[in-house]
Amino acid sequence: MAVAADKGPITIAFMAELTAQRAQVGEDMVTGFKMYLEEKGYKIAGRQIKLLVEDHGEADVAVPKVRRFITSDKVAVIAGIFSTDVTYAIIPWSRKANGRPCD
Repeated sequence: MAVAADKGPITIAFMAELTAQRAQVGEDMVTGFKMYLEEKGYKIAGRQIKLLVEDHGEADVAVPKVRRFITSDKVAVIAGIFSTDVTYAIIPWSRKANGRPCD
């Protein structure tokens, strides 16, 4: 039986608006998430956490980043997005990553 640490790190992508009008809100979100991970020693369920932080910007900027997170970085979770247009734009990629149709 393998232990959790043998499975390697869990990669989490955290996207927030880090430029433009809501940059302060995005920075606060990232800081709060990092504080939580620091309290946990960057470990959850016995596995190390690898955190990737990106500015999601507008939807046309966010989609290629999400595509990269899913296809290249093999992230387990994408968190932090609070912009509705960005959320709607990445839904097809989220569905595809979970083996669901992108309709």
